[in-house]
Amino acid sequence: MASRIYTMKKILFLLFVLISITKVNGQSKYSILETKQDVSIKYKWKLSKENKKQLLIKFKNKSKVNQNINIEVGFYLNGVMEEKAQVATCAKKGFFNNIFLTVYGVESEMLTNEQIEDEQFKLTLTEFILEETPVCEKQHQ
Repeated sequence: MASRIYTMKKILFLLFVLISITKVNGQSKYSILETKQDVSIKYKWKLSKENKKQLLIKFKNKSKVNQNINIEVGFYLNGVMEEKAQVATCAKKGFFNNIFLTVYGVESEMLTNEQIEDEQFKLTLTEFILEETPVCEKQHQ
């Protein structure tokens, strides 16, 4: 019986390691937009099913408290804000809550893929508000 439990623990440990490695590799493509009070905003661009550039955003909470998060990102072209997008969510504290992060997708309604890829395009965080909360009630908007 003891060897069976030991074997199950080894299998669970190996499974955990494999999942962790997969998650780390998947997250490596994300860039950090900004970090504040141990909460990081990570992003990357991906083509949607409609072949349109989509901004993917993740929040990683390394603080010791749950955090309500409100952000606004601006899409700038040639120094002019063409569009902005807002995301509101709650990021739970704890290691396991940072393994499987919710991904938020934002598509520009005005800019083309070529404009987003242009060297004059800039993604800027225009608002980043954190609020400690005992319980995460707000999931996302």
